[in-house]
Amino acid sequence: MKKLLVILSILMFSFGSFANCFGKFGVLKTMYGFHAGINVGSGFVAKLVRTILMYIPFFWVYGFASFLDLVLFNLIEFWTDSNPIAAAEYDFEGKLVKEFRENGGSLRLTYTKWGKEMMIEAEGNKGKVTFFAFAEKPGKLFQKENGTLVERTEAEGPALPPGFAL
Repeated sequence: MKKLLVILSILMFSFGSFANCFGKFGVLKTMYGFHAGINVGSGFVAKLVRTILMYIPFFWVYGFASFLDLVLFNLIEFWTDSNPIAAAEYDFEGKLVKEFRENGGSLRLTYTKWGKEMMIEAEGNKGKVTFFAFAEKPGKLFQKENGTLVERTEAEGPALPPGFAL
């Protein structure tokens, strides 16, 4: 019995390394978002209250959420290539848009086909540049020229024009 317990323990602790894939961890992100939204006081007091709430009353909730994310939803994502929790970020057509703004510039990432394609739109003081990336062609960026996609390589120079700041 003791030998079986040791073997099961080793298998459970090494599960993450065997899976070789980590999911979106939607349940844990929701928990972190809940705790980040707790504002009691400011500065050190707020951090102390969030830390106490995290470790004392909610440690079992974090453990359960970690188990669900790491084991159950990660396995579903690994075998089906879709995560039922993280899929909520996309609309019904499989599109997700994220925008970032800083210092007068903006960056818009538009994921389509459930994350298989991405359009990157960067806008700054020198104009707008659009790139495309595809999951089946990792590490490559494309731009549209005369209606066709042309691959951009690093040897062609910087992707953004000189003086282009975000």
